[in-house]
Amino acid sequence: MSEPGNNSWSLLVRAPRAEVREYTLAPGATTIGRQTEVEVHISDSSASREHARIDFDPNQTCLTITDLNSTNGTFVNGRKISSPENLFHDDKIRIGKHLITAVSHQVRSGNANAQDARRSMVTGDLLLQSVDNYAILLHDISYQLVNIPDMPEALAKISTIIRQMIGAAECQIILKNNIPDMVEKGIPASILDDVTQDVSAAIFTLQAPAVVSDDSGMREMLIVPVEVEGQVAALIWAWKPYNEPGFSEESDLQLVVAVSHQVALTIQRNEFEQQLLRNAYYDQLTSLPNRTLFTDRLTQALTWEKRHDKYLFAVVLIDIDNFKVINDSLGHAAGDRVLQEIADRLNLNTRDHDSITRTNSVARLGGDEFIILLDDIATERDAYLAANRLKSILLQPIRIGENEIYTSVSIGITFNTQGYSQPDEMIRDAEIAMYRAKELGRAQVVLYDSVMHNLLVERLSMETELRRGMEQDEFRLYYQPIVQLADQCVVGLEALLRWHSPARGVLEPVDFFGALTTSGLIHTLDEWVLNYAARDAAKLQKLFPLNPPLYISVNISASLIRNTELLKTIERILAENKISTGALRLEITEKANIEDRRVSQTVFKALQQRGIRISLDDFGTGYSTLSYLLNFPADSLKVDPSFVQLLDSSTESFKIIETLRVLASMLEMSLVAEGIETEKQLQDLVALKCDYGQGFLFSKAVEFDQVVQYITKNLELSHPPGRRLT
Repeated sequence: MSEPGNNSWSLLVRAPRAEVREYTLAPGATTIGRQTEVEVHISDSSASREHARIDFDPNQTCLTITDLNSTNGTFVNGRKISSPENLFHDDKIRIGKHLITAVSHQVRSGNANAQDARRSMVTGDLLLQSVDNYAILLHDISYQLVNIPDMPEALAKISTIIRQMIGAAECQIILKNNIPDMVEKGIPASILDDVTQDVSAAIFTLQAPAVVSDDSGMREMLIVPVEVEGQVAALIWAWKPYNEPGFSEESDLQLVVAVSHQVALTIQRNEFEQQLLRNAYYDQLTSLPNRTLFTDRLTQALTWEKRHDKYLFAVVLIDIDNFKVINDSLGHAAGDRVLQEIADRLNLNTRDHDSITRTNSVARLGGDEFIILLDDIATERDAYLAANRLKSILLQPIRIGENEIYTSVSIGITFNTQGYSQPDEMIRDAEIAMYRAKELGRAQVVLYDSVMHNLLVERLSMETELRRGMEQDEFRLYYQPIVQLADQCVVGLEALLRWHSPARGVLEPVDFFGALTTSGLIHTLDEWVLNYAARDAAKLQKLFPLNPPLYISVNISASLIRNTELLKTIERILAENKISTGALRLEITEKANIEDRRVSQTVFKALQQRGIRISLDDFGTGYSTLSYLLNFPADSLKVDPSFVQLLDSSTESFKIIETLRVLASMLEMSLVAEGIETEKQLQDLVALKCDYGQGFLFSKAVEFDQVVQYITKNLELSHPPGRRLT
């Protein structure tokens, strides 16, 4: 190897238990790595095949080093580099277990020769020993990281290993939040700022403060930052008395810098685990505990109950009424803000210092449901009062941008006195009580009792039977004739659903409507009824080609009338069965659309523009009858049977129907009386000039073949003017 000239650079490469090698740099690029073909080959498994590149320009006074996307990084003077950096004389490079010194021969010209320089830099084989220590140290630290999952304990063990390896009197790994406290250890804030802002290691000497030292002697200190994603996450701090051999930049500092990267991995792992833990047990939108964590706390309460006879607690389940309307009208972002505000209010008003309970837990079950554990209460009344107080608090308006949103909640409560063994049972019963609160009109607080559970079991059983009934074709349509009262000529039929249940017999919709709604089958059954009725309407047109045609009137549910695809569904059904729009009519009760008037009005208008007639069923029994007429104009009103039944005994009923007749006439609607059973009722309705009627006086609801016989006989007896066979 030839002696370099003065205007040249060399690299001194040191490895454990190996001779120091010197490489003279040629102008241009020199690659360092594990690959044998590179200019500076290092046999080190922790180095990459092409680890780093050094660029030498004879016209410059320094070198440039670049990390080549290596796996374990390149370190210059204790700092990991992320971009090209300048190298000056005596700068130290660490790659894996190798230490490399940059040597400028122009600066070193006063030295006798390179061998003397090499010898002076490894006096007492200190550096080679430190590299061996580095390997031992990393092995011990890796063991701690694998076998001690608790981060504080692992960091304490690592601190002890570092202290022993570098001969320090004390060593600590101080996490970011505790870094300001290091001023009490005698470290000036200015030094801490330099270390954290520049992310650079430091060795310095300070007078020990009296608060931490009795002798007030000088101390040499070492601080190495632990970097995580470009930020200082911790500091490794060590000190030794000044009268002892000081910290070596080439050995001690390099060792601690190497350890700092292992510590960074530990902190990153811990942060990741903490985030996973939080995601597993906390709701990300509201930061409240989720169902999993709440269930765990409820399990603890149930366990505690077994050892304490008088221990009383309650589960309170809260559901936001009509939350879907908020999402649909203002968007999901507004809905999320409402959930966050409600979560904050619940959290604020059910803290541990609440006067009603000593401890409690608020959680979000999901969607618009929240749940509270009222722990260690004195009486059941306390829980009821607390729930009503929360209900009042949640009634206060919520400001979202320019919108002021008013919400109400339905609340169900159950107590551990019901004898629960599993937390899910208690949550289930609180939910049953909450749904009962909704059935009672919403914005209610309901306490659970066993009757509710029995009703739910019955409903679930019926839901199962309903699904099987759909699959096995157990449903039928029965038809009741609608006649023109003046001459009792049949003009149409009302389709009435019947379920031929093998276990329960023939059931009317009132017997299974609740289970039909909760099972989600109601929309499917609505469409089945429309299809079935349209098929029979087509048969009627062929059997009785009248003008105008006989029609079939079908009752539809609120869920279908709110479906914007209803018109397309009906048009498809009409086309498939080749019937006119006049052959199929729709009936809907007053209460069907109240929840979403805007959508329902749009559907009503589209249906009427298409020529499909609509009747308002059970008219007069709703709580908003007149406003209903204004919002949902129809073609006919059907008088509720309760008014017709009273014609035999009440003059008030006569006046009510007379008023409805005038109202219908003014609104250009026809009036249909339901539930006619006696001749007197018929005579009164004719006298009142009611247009149409139906009831047992004419025919009960029968299957299609029987109603065909009725129509045939009816048409033989009456042929009203203007109505003829085509």
